[in-house]
This record gives sequence, structure tokens and C-alpha cells, in this order.
Amino acid sequence: MTNANTSAATARSSPAAGLGGTGRYGDSRAAAMAVHGLPEGAGEARARDALRLALSKRDLLINDLAAAERAVQAADHKRWDKQEQVERLEQAERGAQQDAAAEEADLIAAVMEDREMPSAKARPNAEAVERLRKEAEGLQGAANKLKARLPERREAIGLSELSVKGTVRMVVASSGAVEALLSRAEALLAQFIGVRAALAAIVDCLPANGDTASRAAAVLSPVPIFLDHAMADKWRVAIEKLSVDAAAKLPVVEDREARLRTE
Repeated sequence: MTNANTSAATARSSPAAGLGGTGRYGDSRAAAMAVHGLPEGAGEARARDALRLALSKRDLLINDLAAAERAVQAADHKRWDKQEQVERLEQAERGAQQDAAAEEADLIAAVMEDREMPSAKARPNAEAVERLRKEAEGLQGAANKLKARLPERREAIGLSELSVKGTVRMVVASSGAVEALLSRAEALLAQFIGVRAALAAIVDCLPANGDTASRAAAVLSPVPIFLDHAMADKWRVAIEKLSVDAAAKLPVVEDREARLRTE
């Protein structure tokens, strides 16, 4: 049996080999609707409203996390500043104690020599040191509380991302563009099955190893799905845009034959 004949047998047993059935699209659509509490057949507008809500919740959580992280950084920097002030005051106090003998000698000399008394040197305020320490401790406590909740905030963002992905799938499943794409694919598949069946019926009449037989074999062989096709990329990009913009448009399926018939 020639390659063309073998392919014909394959085509007869599985005319849509490699293309997949349409049932799985319906199943995924029903699942997407059920997960988010919307009945199957809900309109695209309603699905996009759900996506807007999911996006707003996710963005709010992201902004809250960013604000908390900035607050943690600010508390840490302010605490470090307070601690540095305390260290400077304590260093000044230690220096004043070391200079006490020299200061006493200056006072004695001023009294004995009947000259102007030396001005008193500024001494650190113990109350100021204590106040700065308490402020630093308060900032440390605030930073610790905020840091303790950061993992919870990040987890909430992760859950919101899952919700966004689910609502994006819901928009795609309910989209008129997807319905048009499926209808167009089903129509083309029906036509393709028909012409393949016609080729399968005549393939035995073709000269073996001829150019016509080779072409027939290529058409009758299982049809691969090209995931790196430009059309696939176009839809992937459109779906990615939906994850940040609920109003993002999905590609329009063009029926060239219908357009030509109307011209």
C-alpha cells in the first residue's frame, strides 16, 4: 500500500486527526462559569464586569503591599536615625565626664586670677536620650508588626492573581470573538473533512510515487497543531492584555470567503 493509501485509511478512521474535538471547549467554558458563580451562557459584558472587579481587588492589594513595604523602610530608617542621635548624645556625655577635671581646673584658675568665668558646656539631656530610645523602640515595634503581615499580604495577592486568571478565562469563554472563531473553525473543518474524504476516494487511482500521490499523502496525513503559529501568538497577546485591562479586545475572526461574496 502506498503512503497515500495508508494516509487515506487514517483519514477514514479519524477524519479530524490532530485537530481535536470541540467538546473540550464547551467543557472548559462551563467550568469557567461554574467556578465564578456565573451560569453558562452569561454574556461577555457580565464576564468583563467580573474581570474589572477582580483586577481592582488585585491592584488594591498590590498598592497596599507597596505602601506597607514603604512604611517598613521608613520606620527602619527613622529608627536608625533615632539610634544614631542617642549614640551621639551618649558620646557627648562620656566626653563631658572625661573633660570634667579640665573644666574644674579652668574654674579654679578663673577664680584665683579674677578673670571671666568660662561658659558652661552643653550637657546631654538624659530625658532627651530616654525619649529618643522610646521613639526608636516604638518604630521597631511598628516595623515588626508590618513585617509580620507582609507574607499574608503577598499570599492575598497570589490568590487575587488566580481570581484574575479565572475571570480572564471566563471572558474568553463567553466572548463573541471565540464563538466566531469556533464557528469558523467548525465550518473549515467540515470543508476539510469533505475534501479529504474526496481525496481518500480517489487516492487509489493516483500513480504510485508520483507528484500527485505525494501531494495527496501530505493532505491526508494527520494535521499537527502549530502552537508557535502567528494566529496563536495573536490570541496569546490579547489574553495577556486582558490580565491588566478588562476592556482589551480579542482578535476578530475574518471570514474572507464571506467578505469576497459580498464584494
